[in-house]
This record gives sequence, C-alpha cells and structure tokens, in this order.
Amino acid sequence: MKREFAYVTLAILPFVLTAMVSTCKTTRRHTENSSVPTPTAVPSTVTIASKLPVAKNGWINITKENGLADNRIFKILVAGSSVYVATGEGLSVSSDQGASWANYGLREGVGTGDSYNKYNVYDVKVLGDTIYAATSCGLAISKDNGKTWINKTVTDGLGDNYIEGIHVTSAMIYAGTAFGLSISEDSGKSWRNFNDSKYLPSVMINSLFADDSIIIITTLFDGSRGGISISRDRGVTWTILTSNQGISVGQMMDSFRDGMNIYVAGSNGLAISNDDGKSWNNLNRNNGLKSDFVRGVRAAGLKIYAATDAGLAFSSDGGKSWKNITMTDGIVSNDLKTVAIYDNKIYLGSSSGISILADQTSSIAP
Repeated sequence: MKREFAYVTLAILPFVLTAMVSTCKTTRRHTENSSVPTPTAVPSTVTIASKLPVAKNGWINITKENGLADNRIFKILVAGSSVYVATGEGLSVSSDQGASWANYGLREGVGTGDSYNKYNVYDVKVLGDTIYAATSCGLAISKDNGKTWINKTVTDGLGDNYIEGIHVTSAMIYAGTAFGLSISEDSGKSWRNFNDSKYLPSVMINSLFADDSIIIITTLFDGSRGGISISRDRGVTWTILTSNQGISVGQMMDSFRDGMNIYVAGSNGLAISNDDGKSWNNLNRNNGLKSDFVRGVRAAGLKIYAATDAGLAFSSDGGKSWKNITMTDGIVSNDLKTVAIYDNKIYLGSSSGISILADQTSSIAP
C-alpha cells in the first residue's frame, strides 16, 4: 500500500507581535465573543459576462470590478470547478471558474469583530461541504458550504485570533496564528498550542502547508532567530533547521512539498531541497529569477512556479532555467502574492486581482 505523508509548512513573521495586531473584538486580550453560530446572511453575489475577458496569451484577469470581494489576494484554492479566493475584504467563491462570485465577509459571519479596518481573510481550505477560512479575526468554519458560519477564537483555545495559515484533514485542523501553531483533533472543540522556542524559532506564523504526517514550520531570519521546524509525529517532537543547514532566503513567505522536494519562498529568493530537507539549494536573480522577493511557490514534478513581486518565475527543469511572466505577457499585475496549480491551469493572486491561464502547455514553456 502506498504510504502517504502529511506536511504542514508555516512561514513566521518577526517576533514583534504588535506589528500585526487585529482590530477585531476577540484578541488574546479581549475575548468577549466565542464560537456561537452567526445568523445566516445572504452573501453579495456578482455575475459577470458569460464569456470571461481574455488577455494576452490566454490569461484571464478577474478583479473587484468582475465580482471579487477585493483586489488584494492572499491565497487561492481550486477544487473542481470551484475557486476559493482569500482577499483583503473577505472570502470570494466561484462555482463556475470565475463567471460569478459569492462574497463572504464580517457581515456574513466570516470572522468576529465590528470593523473592516485591517480585516483580511488570509487562507482557505475545503473538506467536503465544510469551508475553513483563516482570518485576522479568528477561524471561520461553515459546515453547509457557506450558508452559516461559526468562529473559533482564543476563547475556544486558539493561540491567537490572527490566523494566516490553515490546513485540515478528516482528523486534524492546523492553524498558524500570531502566537504559534494551534492543532485540534476534535473539529475545533479543543486545541493544543505550540509557542515555545523548543518548537518554533519564532511564534508569528504567516503561512501553512500540510499533507498528512509531517509538520514543517518556517520562520523569519532576524539574526538570532529563524529557520524551519519539522515534526514527523504531529507535534510531539521537533527538529529545527537554520541557516547553518544551508537555507538562506531571508523572511519565509510560503512553502510547498512535492514528494521528496521541499520549496521555501522568501524575501531573498527560493530554497529547494530534493532530499526531504537534508540539504538545500538557494536560488535568486543570479540563477534566472526576475526578483529575489518570492511570496509564493508551487511545484509538480520538474515544474516550479514562483510568485514574485516582479511576476511569475516558471521553470520546467527543476530550477535549472527560468522563464519570467509579466504584465507584458498578459497577467493583471507583476506584484504577485500567491500561486495555485490545478488540472494544468495556473492561478495567480496579486495586489490587483487574479490571473488564470486555462492551458499552460504552450503559453509559458521556456
């Protein structure tokens, strides 16, 4: 029987907690709200033209004008014909590849609080009909495909209400918060929190990747702190890797695992391990990337997709050579935040909306 692995990858911001304080009512210091169901609110739905606009070279660009909750995109999840987009004004969901959108924000119960100031949805995961949205005001969960929501906060045991990364399996919920990693094995009823230096080089987490048996946490290098923490037993024991082991990409922004290959995106480039984290190769502009600032990364076989602040860097040979895709090629913005790959399609999230390439076969081959 094929053995399956589970990885959680978390990128962690600097240790100064005040840099990301949320304005929602429920923070670590203000916990008057709890996980009570939120009354049903009809999401705002926008339908755009039946035929999506096509930019150069097959790229389709979708913005707030086309129905997104906001142009600031943090994460994109694709499942079948459904696209889930974490934005700066809530969660946008399309069941028809972007032809129409339903938007869920504070009004619909996604997150807690009374102000849109600094309110963001940072990540989204879906398991069956259940949607999990990581927000700056708690973990929002809908068990009926968005009709109603409940919110998990520090009152329920989370390490913090500011959550930038989430991963779920049938048995586990992993939440990357502003005060460490929170893990639930009972659908969010109770939580184990990891915020000690023996687990994490730093406590502020800003992204999370997982499959089913290993937790990988990446943190900011700030001189004395930072690195990657790996647990292969669901958080019981940890191994911490630092620049001494060869990772040198500055602030960790995102990570991804494909087989034995681990990819870490950072402010100084892209780190790649082809032996499950034992050794690393660091890539930057000197190796063909258009920019050193890499915010997102995905990979499939020898293909690597790196979302940078100067466009998409694509490699079809494991990082030996690169082609850089920019606005000149048809994407909505060079200032990319995230990338997702599904069924030979590329989805880019930026500060100006999303770009979708329906068939990458000929459009981006180096």
